[in-house]
Amino acid sequence: MPFNPKCWASHTGPYAVNPDWFRGAFEAIRNGSWKASQGEDDYVPSELYVVRDGLALIEIQGPIMRGQSKFGGTSSLMVREALRRTGGDSAVNGILLLVDSPGGSVAGTGELAEEIRATAEKKPVYAHVEGMAASAAYWILAFASRITASPTSLVGNLGVYAVLTDSSKAADMQGLKVHVVASGALKGAGEPGTPVSQDLLAETQEIVDAMAKEFFDAVKAAVRAEKDATSCPRSSSKT
Repeated sequence: MPFNPKCWASHTGPYAVNPDWFRGAFEAIRNGSWKASQGEDDYVPSELYVVRDGLALIEIQGPIMRGQSKFGGTSSLMVREALRRTGGDSAVNGILLLVDSPGGSVAGTGELAEEIRATAEKKPVYAHVEGMAASAAYWILAFASRITASPTSLVGNLGVYAVLTDSSKAADMQGLKVHVVASGALKGAGEPGTPVSQDLLAETQEIVDAMAKEFFDAVKAAVRAEKDATSCPRSSSKT
C-alpha cells in the first residue's frame, strides 16, 4: 500500500492549533496544573445542543479533537452528530456555533468542515467567536453562512505544524544507548533517546504539507462559494 499522508495523520497526525496555546497546554499537563477528569461521564456533555427561539446552540470550546478527551475540549465527532440531528429537527430554523477554540488535531477537522458545509445548504449556520477561533477552529467555520466575532477575539492563525524532539544527546548524558529494532527504516523513528533523522524530517514535512494543502484548499473553496453567492448575475437584453 502506498504511503498516504492523510491516512497517517488521521491517527497520529500534526496539529492545526495556535502554537502559544499548545505550548502552554503542554506545560500545564506536564507540571500537573491541568487536571484530567476522573471518569468519562465527567467530560461527556449531557446534551449535544439546546434550542432557543428556533436557534440551535452548539458549543465549540477548547481544543478540538476527533474523540472526547479527558482533558476537556470539543469532540469533532460529537459536533458532527449534533449538526446531523439539527438538520432533522423541525424545531430548529438555524444553527449558532458558539466558538472559543485554539484549534486542535487535524484528524476529523476536514470532515467536520464538510458537515458544516452540508448543513448550511439546508439551514443557516452562524458562527460567533468569543475569544479565539484559530487554525483548525477557523478551518471548520469557513463554511458557516456567517461568521461574527467580538472585537478582542483572535481569528485566523492558519497553518499546520508538528514537533519532533531529538533526545539522543540527553540519553547519551545519562549513559543510555537506545536501539530501535524495526521492520522498516522509519518504523519506530522518533522514539525517545533516538536522533531525528533527515528521512524522518522529510516524511514529517510531507505530512504537514499535505494537511496544510487540505486546510488552505478548504478555506479557498469557502471564499469562492461566498463570492459566488454574493455576486450579482449579469443581465442581458436585446433592443
